[in-house]
Amino acid sequence: MEETLVLHDRAAAASYRFLLDVPAGITADHLADGRWAFRVPGRAEPTFYLTDPVAYDSSSHHGLDPTNHHARIDVSRAGEGFQIDLSIDRGWLTDPGRSFPVLLDPTISIQPDSNDASFIANCSNCTPWLGSADGRMAVGTDNQYVWREAIQFNLNAIPAGAIIQSASLGVYWDGWCLAWTGSGYACAGRSYQIDVHRMTAAWSATSTTSQVQYDSPVLSSYTLSASQAYGWMNWDVGGTVRNWYSGAQPNYGLYMMLNSEPLSASGPYPPGMRYTASSSLTPELNVTYLNDAVTLNQPSLVHSNGAELNWSGYTGPSGAPFQKYEVHRSPTPNFAPTSSTLLTATSDISVTSYRDTTAAPNTTFYYAVVANSSKSNEVRISLPADGLANIALEPGASDGPAAYVSYYTGFVNCANYGSDPNLWVGSDASDVFRTLLQFNLASVPAGATGISAQLGLWQLYSNANAQTVQAFPVTSSWKEGSGAGTCTGDGATWYATRGRNELDDGRWGL
Repeated sequence: MEETLVLHDRAAAASYRFLLDVPAGITADHLADGRWAFRVPGRAEPTFYLTDPVAYDSSSHHGLDPTNHHARIDVSRAGEGFQIDLSIDRGWLTDPGRSFPVLLDPTISIQPDSNDASFIANCSNCTPWLGSADGRMAVGTDNQYVWREAIQFNLNAIPAGAIIQSASLGVYWDGWCLAWTGSGYACAGRSYQIDVHRMTAAWSATSTTSQVQYDSPVLSSYTLSASQAYGWMNWDVGGTVRNWYSGAQPNYGLYMMLNSEPLSASGPYPPGMRYTASSSLTPELNVTYLNDAVTLNQPSLVHSNGAELNWSGYTGPSGAPFQKYEVHRSPTPNFAPTSSTLLTATSDISVTSYRDTTAAPNTTFYYAVVANSSKSNEVRISLPADGLANIALEPGASDGPAAYVSYYTGFVNCANYGSDPNLWVGSDASDVFRTLLQFNLASVPAGATGISAQLGLWQLYSNANAQTVQAFPVTSSWKEGSGAGTCTGDGATWYATRGRNELDDGRWGL
């Protein structure tokens, strides 16, 4: 999940830090292409990636330089999780010519491609080769055939209403070429210019070469040098992807070929969509986009006839003036907003909430908000039975504190853990941990009857042994505190409810 970070002026911070909680055992590796790969033990392939963000100012929405991102991400271990540091080039940010707002924009990697096939250009009646057992793509020539590669991507992952800033085709170079040397596939000790063209007609695995149609102008070129190290080969295809996304041109894919195609020249033989040795090396389409969509929050209060919704206000990173909000509801996920799903609309930009009263009890629905033409994320809501309401309370600034206390056998532990991101319950060889939780019930309507409640906690790490966790009512007031394992004296510890010095009646003891 990715969001645009909007920096409104030169005083904005140039660095940001996030903490990433992950299950035990996950590792992070910095790849040669700049991405960070996160791996789960026992799996050969990464589970997910973090890529460098792209920063640009509001004067360059359609002139983004894909070679200079002006921002980077660094990853380091922090306890059981990771520390993610996002930084922006301060000199670039404060340049007198910078136009604000500056945006840190998301890039979505579509991988693998939805279809690819190797066509023999000098055999008009031949059907394509699909990579056989090795799942590779052929671009070049051998002593008999001229090979060209057709490749296609599904753009459904790009959210509705997005403004595409840039797009690049990525194909991984791992040293394999079409020429067989007796010990493996290798290149002929030369450089190759690989051109990409836009395909202009539908094709499939049963098409013949004579049915392949493409634009003769070259969209983009990449030169693979004779001494190039392994890594991604990239082609700028932003204009074409924008046309596909808008519907100005049909998406029939891209056609890759050598700029010069004499026989026996060899050429790259990279992994395709059917390559099974490493799924992370299959072709990818990297699309950086701008999206005016708002964020629809998960409702905390749900009635039997609908949810109480609220969302983030429209900021319009694209520069488009605000027109309206539309609230939509559908019984099916991933729906397209239409007049049949519309609940309400408003042209007041300050209205960022709506109470639905027209839904059926005991039913699951999906809600979304459309700002101008950009659809928000969907939220899934299961409504209670007729006449009932559900409210979800979470510890926080308004709903109540949360902390844990720790007893240590070696000394008197005066540490407070009020700001620790995790809660601990249990014991080890020398410690006992107990969690404190408190919830503000002010949002439960006065006079409510038939109240039932359930406490839920998320178990982040795996557990080797069965455990029974009991909940008890706390019988005295306590304070969360500001510590993260330090003796701050301002919150609950194993020995005090409000810190070293503050008394329960609010007085201070000296």
